[in-house]
Amino acid sequence: MEADQFRVNGYSEIEREKLNLINLTYKILEQL
Repeated sequence: MEADQFRVNGYSEIEREKLNLINLTYKILEQL
């Protein structure tokens, strides 16, 4: 149970980082 919870939390962390990266790239491209 705890291992599953940890895996889910790790996943959401990665997803959040990915979204931040995509948003950052988008903003940079818009400024060009």
